[in-house]
Amino acid sequence: MRELFEHFIREEGLFCKSCSAVSAHAFYGKNLNLSDPNHKLISTCNSCGDSQVYFLKDLRFFTPEASQEFSCKIAGHGRLTLDDWVYVPGDSRPGKVKSRIRSGNQEVFTLSYEDGTERSLQQDTPNIAGKEAMIKYKLLPFQLSSTLVGDHVYHVNRNKTGQAVGLIRGPEDKLILALEDESFLIMTLPESNNQILGNRPLKEFISTALESVPSFNSDSISLEVSNGIVYLNGKCRHLMERETLVRFIESMDSVLVVISKIKVAPKTKVSDSILQKNIQELLYNQNYTQLMGLRISVEKAIVEVSGYISEEEQKQQIYDLIIPVHGIVEIKMMLKKRSSIPFADQEKNRLVVNALKKNGALASARISVQCVNGIIYLEGEVHSNLQKSTASFAAMWAGKNLNVVNNLKIVKSGNSDSFIHMVE
Repeated sequence: MRELFEHFIREEGLFCKSCSAVSAHAFYGKNLNLSDPNHKLISTCNSCGDSQVYFLKDLRFFTPEASQEFSCKIAGHGRLTLDDWVYVPGDSRPGKVKSRIRSGNQEVFTLSYEDGTERSLQQDTPNIAGKEAMIKYKLLPFQLSSTLVGDHVYHVNRNKTGQAVGLIRGPEDKLILALEDESFLIMTLPESNNQILGNRPLKEFISTALESVPSFNSDSISLEVSNGIVYLNGKCRHLMERETLVRFIESMDSVLVVISKIKVAPKTKVSDSILQKNIQELLYNQNYTQLMGLRISVEKAIVEVSGYISEEEQKQQIYDLIIPVHGIVEIKMMLKKRSSIPFADQEKNRLVVNALKKNGALASARISVQCVNGIIYLEGEVHSNLQKSTASFAAMWAGKNLNVVNNLKIVKSGNSDSFIHMVE
């Protein structure tokens, strides 16, 4: 499962069903976009390797503090300051700290309530310091619907603090709480949009739907379902068949993610060198003016594509362009999104663009220039080997110690208007 989620994000303590305990879990994402509340992350237990899929909106760890719904401090469980909302065990509602007087080891507070009433609260000055002293809690069961994994909680009826440490997905989603006495409590969440079917009904639903997919062969591909995660195993003839099947299942309601272990075994093998040539021609025929430093390597029919892109969406576009090529068994996308261009790179860009424009031998060329981490990349089209080598030398002599990568493609003349420009 982990190979589908490339980017490590952080570690947090979560409940692991296999370990029956709270253990360190590593979070991974398919990309580093943490702004989409429906973005999926995978948490993998560092002890046993068991994994679970979460939506970003399930997790307090990735929710800005400013966007948290109402929470309050609990009397006796932290340090109170002016204007804090605080809940006193046994009360019917929280109050706001209006005043604070300290005398020796005692603190006396005046709490103001929304109905205009006030009360006095006296407690020992807590020894707790740092972030732990300032923790705010969700009051359960009243705020169960807005409680996220990672929230600190106070169970009013049990008079115990704790923390939400995991989710159990099913027809009724359940929140797992680790209480201060080291016991666990499972509470059923109100109806949500992310509810999933039980394992058996979901498997039957998917199996029935797959009967309409021509590329699916139940004799060569098997599926298993666990908590909304679909596992596929077996073999197919073409990478496109596997991709079509995975996307079809991912589009179904109640499916969180598809983990494909299907191996691609082409009917006829294609050599690595021919695959590389076919893919290079395919990509260079596209007008990717914002794709720089493109590198394609093929080993044992596994294709690795690296380079720099300007928009995250380009990664999927290039993947979709390559996948129909016959003979590929796997594609690894190593493309990185280019951030803002540092001043030093901009200066090198400017020097090279000016040098190329001054060279009359390149008047009919179509060249894009981009400097990435100090390396100059030349992309586009020229009409002869002479023009290609001229562009390399002109770029290298544009400044001191310039490292140039020449990805220019030689094409017949007369394609379209010429240009030499810097990629912004």
